[in-house]
Parts: sequence; C-alpha cells; structure tokens
Amino acid sequence: MSESPATLDSDEYARLYSGRQPQLVAYARSLTGNPWVADDLVAEAHFRVWRQLSSGYSVDDVPAYLATTVRNLSDADGDPDRRIAYVELLARVLRQLPERWVKALWLAEAEDHPLDVVGHRVGAGHGATAVLLHRAQEGMRQAFLRAHPGVPDDPGCGRHWKRIPAHVGEAAESPRQAGEMCLHMEDCEDCRARLDLLTCANDRLSALVGPALLVLEKEAPAGTGVSGRGGTGWGRLSSPRMRER
Repeated sequence: MSESPATLDSDEYARLYSGRQPQLVAYARSLTGNPWVADDLVAEAHFRVWRQLSSGYSVDDVPAYLATTVRNLSDADGDPDRRIAYVELLARVLRQLPERWVKALWLAEAEDHPLDVVGHRVGAGHGATAVLLHRAQEGMRQAFLRAHPGVPDDPGCGRHWKRIPAHVGEAAESPRQAGEMCLHMEDCEDCRARLDLLTCANDRLSALVGPALLVLEKEAPAGTGVSGRGGTGWGRLSSPRMRER
C-alpha cells in the first residue's frame, strides 16, 4: 500500500494507522517478545512518523515506513523496560508543570513548530517564546530528575542528592557548589551511582518527551488537552496499553 504524504491529514493518517496497528503490534512482539514493550514501540513509531509527515517529510509507503521505524526503535533500545518506566515517570511530571509550559513543549517537541509559530500560538514574542521554552525544558528536566525514586544509604548525603539534578542539568550551580560536589563524589560510591543514574536518564530525555506528551494528550477529553485534539486525533492513535492507563 502506498500513500502520498501530501494527501494525508491527521484524520487520514489516523485511519491508516488504525488499520495497520494490529500488524505493527504483532511485528513488534516478534522483535521484543514482550507485549507491553511492543505496544509502546508502536505508539512511539506512529508519533515519530506523524511528526515527520506533518513537517513535510516525503514518505512513499507509510505502512512500510512505520514498520521500519518499529524495527529501528527495537534495535536501538537496549533496555525497553527502563524506557517504559521513564516515559511513565515523565508523563506524571508533565501533569504537574504549568499548562503554558506544557503547551509550548507540545508545539515545539510534538508538532515540531519553529519558534515563531510557537510564539504565535502561545501569544508571545520571539524573545519571550525562547525564554519560555528554555524554562519549560529545564523545568521539565529538573522535575524529571528529582522525581526518580531512591534514598541515600547515608542520610548525610541527602543534601548532595538534592543537588545532583542541578549538577546534571543546566540549573544554576555556583563554582563552589560544583567543586564541593566533585570532591564528595570522589569518596562516595552511593552518590556516584546516583549521579550515573540521573545522567543516564538525562541523556535519554530528548527521546522521551514526545511519547510522554502523547500519553498526556490522549488522556484529555475530546476537544481539550494540550493540542486541543485530546480524545480525537492523537487519542485514536495511542496504543492499547496507553488507553488502559
């Protein structure tokens, strides 16, 4: 089957995807051996393909491209269970962020709009939009890193654990604080392990934002949500596992 991307709007893509979803899930299960991971891989594949189509990327055979994307995601993901946990954690974090931040993130990350379009949609100028997006992205990063469960072996390390997210991300940290953290890490295996964990999570964050936003969007009633399409466009395209959440 071949579809011209120029003729595919969101409703047409939804119908195409819905018709192919069972075969895609079966294919993903054959690759992963895990039905939950398969559902999430297919959901992420559809998100990535739609984002490319909506940005003008030319795809001659959309179903074949979806299958290829599923395979590539499966090959690239060395720890699919951890990715699922990360997406669920990030979705919970996004629910707690200011609505304007989440809308800006949706427009930039999910719909891949340039800065001027994001600004028009949120009612802000170019400079203010750049600041808004930076705050939203860094606020999301810090909240995501802080939300990781765990407690230090030594209660005295609690203050260092609180500062590790800022150390990993771009939050303000004075040279003195950074120096203290590095000195402490030299002698504390537990804090080094925490730093490694959050660094790994931070490295994967950019690949998690789209799927987590999609989880958030599909939960919204029809006509509401981040995109204003909740329960219609993206909601129809979500995986069976996502619909159970």
